[in-house]
Amino acid sequence: MIAEGDRILIGVSGGKDSLALLKTLAGRRRFSDVGYSLEAVFIDIREIPYKTDLSWLQSFCNELNVPLHVKAISVNFSKTDKQSTCFYCSWHRRKALFELGKTMDITKIALGHHRDDALETLMLNMLSHGTMSSMPGRLPMFGGRVELIRPLLYHTDEQSREFARLMEFPLSNEPCPYEDKTRRIEIRKLLQDMEQRFPAANKNLFKAMGAIYLDYLPAVNKEAAVIRDKRITEK
Repeated sequence: MIAEGDRILIGVSGGKDSLALLKTLAGRRRFSDVGYSLEAVFIDIREIPYKTDLSWLQSFCNELNVPLHVKAISVNFSKTDKQSTCFYCSWHRRKALFELGKTMDITKIALGHHRDDALETLMLNMLSHGTMSSMPGRLPMFGGRVELIRPLLYHTDEQSREFARLMEFPLSNEPCPYEDKTRRIEIRKLLQDMEQRFPAANKNLFKAMGAIYLDYLPAVNKEAAVIRDKRITEK
């Protein structure tokens, strides 16, 4: 995912996943044969009362020798239409990341999504939209000018929690008031129930995304699937 000379922008929220990603990529520079630079950014949406200890985050970045940027934006949540507030908030954060990355000549934008995030997105898209899509580990954007990467994609939420415990991250953020009002919470509970019934369910669901036999799927044909894939890539 990382090449020589990459300028990587890491989106940090103060949560365990983004902190684990920042810590990992910063530590990796010490023994990696591939030279790359890191920048961290915290997107502060004024209308969301989601609290993060920015003084601690700044100190943490200083220890890792990673510059921290704080970008404040405003979002009019009255225009969410049919999209959830959580989705709308995430979309604006991502937009701000891309805009900042362009001004800083960034080549890669790294996000802290893990395997459980990818599974939840897969199930959401299948059940709500009738599409089989999720979170790729690498995704070229804007004609290849920048690439979105998810280095923690093969790690689980449980592993992320354990790493945060070992590193003693101060995860005392005030919960977002919209967090439990999204369908993602329902999907999370569904996946937990499936894993209780079938212990290897989540592992195999994730594995299945890389083992798709198009000729044996009744609802699509190979040609249609290729066209859909091209359309997704071009967006």
